[in-house]
Amino acid sequence: TNDSIFEELVETGIVIPPKPVRLSNYIGDYQYLAETIRYAEKEPMPSLLDCRQLVVLQIILPLGSKNVHLNLSSKRSVLLVGPKGSGKEFLIHIACNEVGGLLVDLSPANLKNSYSTTDGLKVLLAMVKRLSPVRLKRKIRAFMKKFKSGERVMLVGTSSQPYRARLKQLLQVYERIILFPRPNYGSRRKIWFETLIEKYSMKIIDVELSILASVSNGYTAGQILETIKNVVNNKKLNKYNNNVCKAEDFIPILSTKTPVFIDEENKLKMWYKSTPLGRLRQNNIAQVSVLDKQNTSKNK
Repeated sequence: TNDSIFEELVETGIVIPPKPVRLSNYIGDYQYLAETIRYAEKEPMPSLLDCRQLVVLQIILPLGSKNVHLNLSSKRSVLLVGPKGSGKEFLIHIACNEVGGLLVDLSPANLKNSYSTTDGLKVLLAMVKRLSPVRLKRKIRAFMKKFKSGERVMLVGTSSQPYRARLKQLLQVYERIILFPRPNYGSRRKIWFETLIEKYSMKIIDVELSILASVSNGYTAGQILETIKNVVNNKKLNKYNNNVCKAEDFIPILSTKTPVFIDEENKLKMWYKSTPLGRLRQNNIAQVSVLDKQNTSKNK
């Protein structure tokens, strides 16, 4: 029965409760230098708040509001792309909480953990054999087409290396793509400030915050938050329970993590440019550039 299937999915950890997080817990800032970067004929990466806004518009509103779902041509599937620790899964949990949705985790890592016993591995291997990636692609498309207008169901995927997949087949499954960046300076400073001072009530001066925001360039929001948690926990275990922080407290722990190098970010940017939305954006930029040059020549 449906009840027994649902019970098994809960017991195996495939249907999971979302983490108790809200939109206000997703910390970031806008890219205030976006226009300056475009003026230099370069396309800036989106900011963390841009990504949050896109998730609200493309996932939360269509799922949370029946009127929005019926009146807008919302998509059934969205792919979140970005480095590990950039907040992709975090925003999925936020979306589930905001709309009161059911979270079904079909990621390979979760399926492996859910079927870790001997019998479970046999079931998992049988599933892998039957559902090879090519077959799974067809089944997902057929499954999503079964939902009628008004049924608020969405397939949300995440990937840190989308360029390893075949783009054409990937776009047959996912209709929209949201690109997640490394946090810019404003976002990093806000993460350090709001987490240290507002969440953990630690004492740190502005100069130290600025140093931390600078030295954490290239690290993801997840890596920064993990570093903060480690330092705060160590201070709590200290017999003096010191709540005064300096940049030197965090740098040794942060340096043990591997940052997202600019080459990796450029790979993601180049991959995104090859998608339909990316090509459309490049065409718009080219048209604007031509118009600007024409206006400049007329004014001479």
